Amino acid sequence: MKKLIPLSLMLLLFVGVGTSQAQTAEQPYNFSVDFGTHSYNGDLGNELLEFSESDFQYGIGLATYLNPAFDLALKAKIMKLDRTNGSDDASFEKRNTSFKTDNLNLNLMLRWKVFASNSDLNPYLTAGLGANFLQFDSGVRNKDNENAVYMGVPFGAGFNFAINDNVMLNFEAIYNRTFEDGLDSYPVPSGDAMPGAATSDFDGIDHDDFLTTSVGVSWNFGGEDQESLEERLLRQSMENLEAAENASAEASETLDQAQQLNEETLAALEELREAIDQMPEESEELMTEMVRIVNNVQFEFDKAEIIEPAYDELNSLAAIMQEYDGLSIDIAARADERGSDSYNEELSMRRAQAVKDYLVNQGVSASKISTSALGENDPLMAGNSETAYAQNRSVQLTLSYNGN
Repeated sequence: MKKLIPLSLMLLLFVGVGTSQAQTAEQPYNFSVDFGTHSYNGDLGNELLEFSESDFQYGIGLATYLNPAFDLALKAKIMKLDRTNGSDDASFEKRNTSFKTDNLNLNLMLRWKVFASNSDLNPYLTAGLGANFLQFDSGVRNKDNENAVYMGVPFGAGFNFAINDNVMLNFEAIYNRTFEDGLDSYPVPSGDAMPGAATSDFDGIDHDDFLTTSVGVSWNFGGEDQESLEERLLRQSMENLEAAENASAEASETLDQAQQLNEETLAALEELREAIDQMPEESEELMTEMVRIVNNVQFEFDKAEIIEPAYDELNSLAAIMQEYDGLSIDIAARADERGSDSYNEELSMRRAQAVKDYLVNQGVSASKISTSALGENDPLMAGNSETAYAQNRSVQLTLSYNGN
């Protein structure tokens, strides 16, 4: 029965159809505590999946979000590795052998989140580099309480199950392989051995291993608080209103310029409409190009969904493009400076694609629309204020007309 429990846990590691990220860009850090068991495999025997009531281990961990596919985790576990072979042990040479060592196990591991979609279950695979700080009290060496550090490679699997937005249950199994033999005190140089103690390299293998299985609880923290869509929109509206009321002269001037740009663009659209309507049939080509920053086509932080105020603007634009066959449009999207360059470029492309998809759904031919990603490299407003962030989470529309 004891063997079935850890086997069942290991099978559960691979159950699930999706993943909720252990951390996100909004909450990039995660702290965990865990409790579990360990089992040993080395010169004195193989106890893997044979857990006794004394084989406990306790651990804490800290992880950080790297991107939607990977996290980096540092975990510390305390345990007591031991093995005792009695006088009736099946292997004659191992009879009356034993070892005992306290072990502080530190592992730095990269975790690959297996799936890319969001759900409550997040399976992952993990591997990295580990260090084992040993305090020997083996009874086979001349010096008891001898300290040693053994490096190794940890690898394994686990999953997180979300209880709510901030708290998750964690199940994990990690196999630790050392780079050298001697985790269990064997082989022992004959000059260092206690009188009568065995010194053999019993298994003829140049490393030792141990397996840890654990269950724990983890908390996401850092970054922005999680809010509902309505709460975020309300908060953003209040912050924008407060920023407008308390803005400095420079910020007020920037907002005035943006409003003036909107008015000039509306006037340019009307001029374009009139120019097309009045264009003689014999004219070979009429080209006019405009760049319009549409402040209402903005996005929430780290999101690519169009928010409500943008629909009227896009509906008007779609109507004009359907009215004149010669119109085409390039949609270039931005992201604010938070996050890596590569992630922001990918995010801005998703935003441009969202605007394109909406226009196509309104009847605009997809062949008339092109998209591009500006990322964070060409901001509309410099600085790291909430106003600047909001301005830079927008799209730039370039309209072209070919009347040929």
